[in-house]
Amino acid sequence: MKRDMDLIRELLLLIETDPKFDGTTEFCFNTPEEMGITNHSTEEVAYHLAQLIEAGFVKGAVTMVCPMQIIRGLTW
Repeated sequence: MKRDMDLIRELLLLIETDPKFDGTTEFCFNTPEEMGITNHSTEEVAYHLAQLIEAGFVKGAVTMVCPMQIIRGLTW
């Protein structure tokens, strides 16, 4: 899948501005719409979240348990 820098920016801004992503609770969303993203598929969002987690930008876990990745918050 081709990396979509606009989606990456949208995800980072969404996680940064939403107070529920404070690092104390894990969130697992089933659809991008649950996160507030309406113009991308579940596969696209899951892939980009996995990239952000693996690169160390987002606290979370890459998992096959939920359709998208587990998110806690941003890293420093």
